[in-house]
Amino acid sequence: MTSVKRLFINSSETFEGWSKIISDGKPCRVIRIGHEKNCNDDGLIMDNSIETKMREILHDNKIDQSKYVIECVHTYYSYCFELVIYEDAYRDLIDSLKEKSDEKNIINLKEVARF
Repeated sequence: MTSVKRLFINSSETFEGWSKIISDGKPCRVIRIGHEKNCNDDGLIMDNSIETKMREILHDNKIDQSKYVIECVHTYYSYCFELVIYEDAYRDLIDSLKEKSDEKNIINLKEVARF
């Protein structure tokens, strides 16, 4: 499981899930994944593969492209990708991710049980 997928799931399991917003009058969820500058003022990591991984996860879980927007957010202090997704698509995505994760765990348990 990719770190982006794990962040999607872990963030959904907090008390309220991903942050809630209203966009174009519709309830949405938002998550940002990327990098921030540290206190040593080291260079900012610009990992463009994060957007690709987000899109792959959404595609693999059959989320319609009209249901979300991904934008790059680049400031002096951070470089990240922000996913804004309609509430209904968010629910479908999280349910699908959890279902696939549960299926994988069952398969892994069966493999362990063979020994």
